[in-house]
Amino acid sequence: MTYKKWDVVFVSKFPNQENKKSYSPKPAIVLAVLVNKLRVCAITSQVHQAPNYKDTILIKENSQEIAAMNLDCESLIVLDRIEEIELANIKFSFGTCHSNTIRTIKGFLSK
Repeated sequence: MTYKKWDVVFVSKFPNQENKKSYSPKPAIVLAVLVNKLRVCAITSQVHQAPNYKDTILIKENSQEIAAMNLDCESLIVLDRIEEIELANIKFSFGTCHSNTIRTIKGFLSK
């Protein structure tokens, strides 16, 4: 499958924050398409964890952004959790970032 920047994808093995040798499934946003890898940032439904990170974006329930991303609950984009993931660990794409979300992410990444 071909992926593009700003796709929302399902990653079967995303490195855990506490232990990089342990993995969990997680949605993520494609920030760059590389050779045999994607650079992605994590998405979590654990919105209460926002104070644990420096750069996060809250995607509110019932918003245009959540609809475009095809997420089923309020979620947090965690820009502190950017990883390069092998294509074999990307299972499928299921949404895309809304233009508002793209603008906000670009603002964070240009700091």
